[in-house]
Amino acid sequence: FIPKPVEPEILEGALRRAQGRLSLKRELREARAALEQYAAELEQRVAERTRELTAANERLEELDRIKTKFIADISHELRTPLTSVHLLLRLLERGKAEKRSHYLASLKEETGRLTRIVQDILEFSQLELGRDKVKFAPLDLNELVSQVLAEYRPRIEAANLALTLELEPTRPLVLANPGQLTQALTKLLDNAVNYTPAGELRVSTRVVVELKRVDLQVGDTGRGIDPADMPHLFERFYRGQGVGSSALPGAGLGLAVAKEIVELHGGEIDVESEVGAGSSFRVRLPLADLPAG
Repeated sequence: FIPKPVEPEILEGALRRAQGRLSLKRELREARAALEQYAAELEQRVAERTRELTAANERLEELDRIKTKFIADISHELRTPLTSVHLLLRLLERGKAEKRSHYLASLKEETGRLTRIVQDILEFSQLELGRDKVKFAPLDLNELVSQVLAEYRPRIEAANLALTLELEPTRPLVLANPGQLTQALTKLLDNAVNYTPAGELRVSTRVVVELKRVDLQVGDTGRGIDPADMPHLFERFYRGQGVGSSALPGAGLGLAVAKEIVELHGGEIDVESEVGAGSSFRVRLPLADLPAG
């Protein structure tokens, strides 16, 4: 408001006051906008932190569940051979002398079973603990497969099984840890031999160029897998509905270890099987992306 007549000094003062009010309003708007933005960012950070804490809590609960199941499964797996060992030792002390050799053979078999169970558990534990320390390097998959089979062949021959090997003609390079990939392949071979009373094993590698991957396949002509077991096949300590009470070796960790290793290498593993006709496990690994030259 400017009274008339208009005096320059009064007009100048009025303009300064108006300018001051406008500046103050602008500063208030900017401060309010900054405050609203800060509140929104704070709310977002709180929401993110809440999600992180919720996920961490769920993970802790899952780890606790896994730990409890792990201990229960180990106890169950160890109880049977330990009970047998205890019984056989008593029979050696009090049983008939003519059956002593039979008791000793059974005792050797049960202690071997215990050793395999403990070895499987140790391997799985080492894999879990050393996950962040694994070093990868370019690796010729054909060469690794050939080396593993050269060492494993006596086991295949001892089981009276034939072996068919088909390797990719080109040189399939993958980024891998040789020790772990050897362990995974050995687990698949163990599984094939254990569940193939007669017939053959088939091992092959094949590059799928368009998908930039190489497939490693381990097949057999064994007893096959019951469809009810398929969804649980790679679970820890799972041995199948008709296997848990059998004399077949293992603690149900072999395929779980193989799957962990394959996934650690950025790959996938699956299986096709028909009861009475055998199984075929396929590992898909990404080809190494190497610089030119």
